[in-house]
Amino acid sequence: MIDDSVEKNVSLWDRIVHSSSEYFRRKRGGLFRQMIPGFTSLKVCDVGGSRHFWEKLDPADVPKDLTLVNIRDDGQARSFTGSYGHVKVIVYDGDRLPFEDKSFDVAVCNSVIEHVPPAKRANLVREINRVSNYYFIQTPAFVFPIEPHFFCPALHWLPRPLARHAVRLSPWRFLSKPSEEHIKEYFEEIQILTLKEFRSYAPEAQLIREKAAGLTKSYILHGASRP
Repeated sequence: MIDDSVEKNVSLWDRIVHSSSEYFRRKRGGLFRQMIPGFTSLKVCDVGGSRHFWEKLDPADVPKDLTLVNIRDDGQARSFTGSYGHVKVIVYDGDRLPFEDKSFDVAVCNSVIEHVPPAKRANLVREINRVSNYYFIQTPAFVFPIEPHFFCPALHWLPRPLARHAVRLSPWRFLSKPSEEHIKEYFEEIQILTLKEFRSYAPEAQLIREKAAGLTKSYILHGASRP
């Protein structure tokens, strides 16, 4: 059942961004089932997870036993339609996932690692390996010309001091109308990874390139978790 009151509270920015990402996320949901037979019947953990990611998928691709883990239960974790509002979000400290080793059949991590401070990224991947038997980790591609969080051309290619000012001219800023404090915090939080850095955290993983208009839009590393 969909809660109409939730839909009415979604901002114009959220409507535009999440509509544009739906195609790729539905494809990703199909990939989970293609790579892992019986995916929807397995115990799945979404690290840095959001209800709205799963709302974009074909219902046939959504696992029945799904746990979302995030550092806070806020806008990043919320439901946009109300259809997955019942899914519990477990809040953790951002360092150690609050589960025993190999607690999940599969762990997924979508567009999260670029929000994690570089010094903590290796630990995130280690924790994903620790709590799961198989993993999928996705992140935007540095080579793609549009910075996906702000929808701003080449923003992530600019020197950080210049990009810090340029973000104020982005569609994100005009449509979502964030406070000055939020602009600063959100910009500082995000640093897109190069492929070399991304692969260094899981060199044994298989790599998938997601494409848009013939260009690599994002990367997915996946494979059996390390012991």
